[in-house]
Amino acid sequence: MEEFIMRLKIDVKNRKRIFGKFYTMLLIGAHFGQILKKPISFILSGKGKNEVDGENNLIWETPYGMYIPHADWWSVYVISTIVNYCGSNLVAFTAVGSVITYQYISEELLAEYAVVSKTLGSCVERAERLYVLRKDETSWSASGKELTMNDCLIRCLNLSVKHHLQVLRMTDMFKKLMNIPLFMVIFDGGIVLCISAYLIISEDVSMNLKAPMPSVIAAEAILVLIFCYYGEKITEASQNVGDSIYNNELNAGGFTPVNHNTFANVLSTAYSYIGFLLST
Repeated sequence: MEEFIMRLKIDVKNRKRIFGKFYTMLLIGAHFGQILKKPISFILSGKGKNEVDGENNLIWETPYGMYIPHADWWSVYVISTIVNYCGSNLVAFTAVGSVITYQYISEELLAEYAVVSKTLGSCVERAERLYVLRKDETSWSASGKELTMNDCLIRCLNLSVKHHLQVLRMTDMFKKLMNIPLFMVIFDGGIVLCISAYLIISEDVSMNLKAPMPSVIAAEAILVLIFCYYGEKITEASQNVGDSIYNNELNAGGFTPVNHNTFANVLSTAYSYIGFLLST
């Protein structure tokens, strides 16, 4: 069991690290593509889109064009531009933080469910080991008499059930916490993907708008995929716990399960041997 938990921790840590780096780099690429497209366009064209900064109270030179009263005043224009860039950076950092946090919590929940399933599935083996270690101790017996295998089995089941209840409480808190954010991710993701794809396909859209769209689509699609993927994995893991305690296979010689696949393997092996014998 200790080896299983240690291997599980290593796998979870590696998945967190790999995904964190991958998604962070992807979103940074999409973010910089969005905030740099207008300055680059300004440099390449040799002039700004408007001769007067903030003309008609509109600021187009920022990552996201916006309407600001008195934007034709130099001080208002500069402050609004700084706020716009800070806001766009905040959105990017928030997106990275929210996705990585969701992934980290989901990985921890999946690990907990895996441990619960493992302990329930090996409950008999755990009880047998406990009985061997504690059979001479009456304090472990529910009746205060000589310890029995039944006492060990009940104790192991109680510990696994308590662990499962804690994991269920954690999952319920996680569901309540993510209820509205998940809705927003799915709803917003569909809109962003639709608009981004339209901007790429449309012939009436300039290359300045089309250029950052592939990275935006990739980042948004992976965002929605990650939320949906871990949602399904958590649901599946919670459902598998109920089956794990009954997941005791018959084994032939302790090395191969006795099931339909084994029957097919027996026929396949026999057929191979027949071919070998006929060829000799």
